[in-house]
Amino acid sequence: MSLFCGVAALAALTIPAQALERHERSRTVFGITLGGGSARIGLDLDDTGRIRTEGQGGFGFGFRLGRMVRPDLALTFEGSGWSRRYDNLFGQDLIPTTVTTTVIGGALTLYPAESGFYVRGGLGLGTGRVELLFPGFSADKAKYGFGLLGGVGYEFRLGETFAVGPTVDFGATRLGTTKLGATSVDFDLSYINFGVSANWYPGKNRRSGRP
Repeated sequence: MSLFCGVAALAALTIPAQALERHERSRTVFGITLGGGSARIGLDLDDTGRIRTEGQGGFGFGFRLGRMVRPDLALTFEGSGWSRRYDNLFGQDLIPTTVTTTVIGGALTLYPAESGFYVRGGLGLGTGRVELLFPGFSADKAKYGFGLLGGVGYEFRLGETFAVGPTVDFGATRLGTTKLGATSVDFDLSYINFGVSANWYPGKNRRSGRP
């Protein structure tokens, strides 16, 4: 949260006033997001009930690629995710273990009044991956399920085709049931990331025709 607030405050003080004016975007959208966030891992065990971790800090990331279908609406293929290395999980000491969760799919991004503010939502494929880091080699296992993603933020224009600003991204996925020995386990993961998003709108402006 402190990263998100700090970037927003710094941008408001240092970015020129024209960056806050109405944004006119070209048809193509491409962007990346980097930051950090918190995730929760839930397990439903058929013999002992539900176990859930507290929020755990980790690395957050995201991308998007698509087109403006209206001056205030973009249709994109995008994804976001979260990753963390654990030495202890659910109160148990572990072989060093990296847990990564992602949601990749289609999304709509709305820019109310064609401003720098935006809100997005979508659905797609959710993934949970666990990698065990043994001395000299590693082993990993992935599980897939239905995923939801969303986000909200503000972008400050730094030119005709480039914008940057703070963003908050959310993702959640339910990975279904798998067997761990004789135990059936139902997994779900969710995360919220705070980061900085950089977006490019290459090509000519939709209204003015300027490059």
